[in-house]
Amino acid sequence: MHARIQELAMESQKHHADIVQLSEAFQTLRLRREEQQKTLDDLKRRTADTNQKFLRLRNTLTDDERRIQRQKGEALKEALKDTAQKKLSKGGKLTLQELSALYEGTEE
Repeated sequence: MHARIQELAMESQKHHADIVQLSEAFQTLRLRREEQQKTLDDLKRRTADTNQKFLRLRNTLTDDERRIQRQKGEALKEALKDTAQKKLSKGGKLTLQELSALYEGTEE
């Protein structure tokens, strides 16, 4: 009976040593996972920041492009209006676009 108790005690001690070893390995894995999670969270934050900067720049570019297109359109209308006025002062015939440009100029 005493031999059986010693045998069980040795098995218990071996299982305990295995559990301690597994616990240490588990703790190491947990720490590694936490570090990786921190790295991932940091990467997500930086990605979100970069995405926000990209969206702001894209919106700024879009606004600038619209403004430039509007300015080009206004310059074209102004040039067409000048051409129409010169033609009209010389008694020339106006195109529909030139006539439209003159009428738009008088409404403003």
